[in-house]
Amino acid sequence: MAGSGLSFGSRSLAVFGILLLATQQYYPGTLLVLQLGETAAWLLSLMSGAFVLLLVWPVAAALRRIKGGSMHDLVRAAFGRPGVLLHAPLLSAALLMLCAITLRETSEMALTANFPHTPQTVAVITLLGAAILVAASRKESLVWAARMTIGPVIVGLAVIVLGTVGWGTPGFLAPFWGPGPLALVQRTPIAAFHYAPLGVVYALADGVSDRSRLVKALLLIPAVGALIYAAAKANLLMIYSYPTGVTITFPVHQAARLVIGGRFFERIEGLWLFIWVMGTIAYMAALLHVSALALTRAFGIKKLHIALLPMASAVLSLAYFPVDQAQTILLNETMALPITAITLGLPVICAAVAAARGRLK
Repeated sequence: MAGSGLSFGSRSLAVFGILLLATQQYYPGTLLVLQLGETAAWLLSLMSGAFVLLLVWPVAAALRRIKGGSMHDLVRAAFGRPGVLLHAPLLSAALLMLCAITLRETSEMALTANFPHTPQTVAVITLLGAAILVAASRKESLVWAARMTIGPVIVGLAVIVLGTVGWGTPGFLAPFWGPGPLALVQRTPIAAFHYAPLGVVYALADGVSDRSRLVKALLLIPAVGALIYAAAKANLLMIYSYPTGVTITFPVHQAARLVIGGRFFERIEGLWLFIWVMGTIAYMAALLHVSALALTRAFGIKKLHIALLPMASAVLSLAYFPVDQAQTILLNETMALPITAITLGLPVICAAVAAARGRLK
């Protein structure tokens, strides 16, 4: 499919997408949703998931019917060559920003919590170098590798949620509506930032062999993601309460420190960090791969790896644009809505225009 003799099933694509969303739980998007939803952050996660499902459905249907089957083909069908030349840099910039924030957060988290005497450049080069190596592989390899990574990531989150149940107070979830029903509805589009990695999944949809099941696979991703996010947010709120919870930079890591299973099962955050880094490398590799893929397809570059090093250089520069952790979080909050609009909003517009022009078969 699409320039490759290999392909993968819709189920593999669904697993890949769920991995990207589950890994998002570790990053500042979690803090953003806790701030937006207050005591109803778990409910806001479900509402934003329902909102994203409405956005995904027309795009999934269009990708199943469009000739070629990729987001690139859908944009071309809707707006022609000019649309492709505009959309590719926008998508690439949005995904590179996500990658940069992830790199900054992960490197600081790893060093602050576990390796305080290690120079930050060591963590940065290690993470980015590993992500580049994985990103240089074929898209089929990226998707298939998700099957090996998804298990530890989901189990790691489950252990944290279940292992901290005894620390939680259900009363901290009151009031049920948090800032109020109207406020939750108004904040839902921003909270949909958690689902921005779906832009990566759209770009790789042309590799699916069983096209008839593509729509179900794409809808399954945000549905499962919403359940993961809601459970994790409810868990964090019951442990730390609001507003204390929104002042913790890495709430999931702090929750991991509370898991105690006896004398020989303490301080699991060390093991959890390994799982987190493994998921992070897969996540960053997917962002880098699709950023480079979008530009190579748009400008007719034959080899993907030619664009990877410039992409990685841009990520490194963007990652250290904020001077400290507070500005990193502020940058994430500022870019949340634009990134969501590019990765989730623009595909809906493209699907609608392509359908109106009769380009869907």
